[in-house]
Amino acid sequence: DTTITIAEARQYFDRQLTGKQLRKPGKKNKKTLWDKALELPDQLGRPVVSVPLVYDPGEDFLLQGFQRLLVWKDKGQTRSAVLEVLGRPDYLHKTGYALRDHDFTGLVFLRDWEDQLLAGWSYENGRPQGRIVLESDKQA
Repeated sequence: DTTITIAEARQYFDRQLTGKQLRKPGKKNKKTLWDKALELPDQLGRPVVSVPLVYDPGEDFLLQGFQRLLVWKDKGQTRSAVLEVLGRPDYLHKTGYALRDHDFTGLVFLRDWEDQLLAGWSYENGRPQGRIVLESDKQA
């Protein structure tokens, strides 16, 4: 069963991710907004819990965007990743900081809780333009 509830995602977060560094040198302090969490399907129709993330002020962001903690079940294991979306400020304000694939131009990243890049894509007018690859991965 791949169904996951907000309560299950919160329990996973409290057991697996709380206590891992919420603040790293040079990084902002992450805060989960569980009261705004949503249960919704991902692009393949799989159930996912999406939790908005906010950061304490300090360093400013040059690009507008948002991040969400995603929690899902895969083959009986609960998994998580941080979805980061960066785009034009006018687009993000128009869509209420939601990703609308049909006209999105910007960058989409999946990271683990420690900010390690798992995958990334660039989009133009809703069409993927390519994967974002770490320099170290190009040499492999």
